[in-house]
Amino acid sequence: MTSNPEVVKVLTHKTVVTKLEKCGSWHILTSGNILTMTKMFNGRDISVKLVRDKDCLYLLSHPGYDYVSPNSHFASTISVDKRLCLNKTLLHSFVTTLRKAEVWPLVKNKAFLKLNESNKNAKAKKSRLLKELDDLLSL
Repeated sequence: MTSNPEVVKVLTHKTVVTKLEKCGSWHILTSGNILTMTKMFNGRDISVKLVRDKDCLYLLSHPGYDYVSPNSHFASTISVDKRLCLNKTLLHSFVTTLRKAEVWPLVKNKAFLKLNESNKNAKAKKSRLLKELDDLLSL
């Protein structure tokens, strides 16, 4: 018995932007097929890009922020160091907003997180953390 591929209700890019703006928890900017979601979190602007593909689905970049070392004597004028934001509260806010706006089913790379096997505390709480991660990223 073969399983049917998941059918996703495709929304126009404009509809996606409108639905995300109605949620109100993230600031939404759009430029062509790129949608940027931004939120202030712990004094930093955290941003995520959603790029609409030819198949009308989105690829997301990992939530992150521009990092400037407080210890370095110099800062680059050419490029900025990007850091990932792995805070559970922020990630929950991001995914919840996408769900509330009915955009989460349109994201192609939903499995953008995994358990950090290097963290000794995570190993001890592995089953609970895997359940939290699964609950967060599942449809």
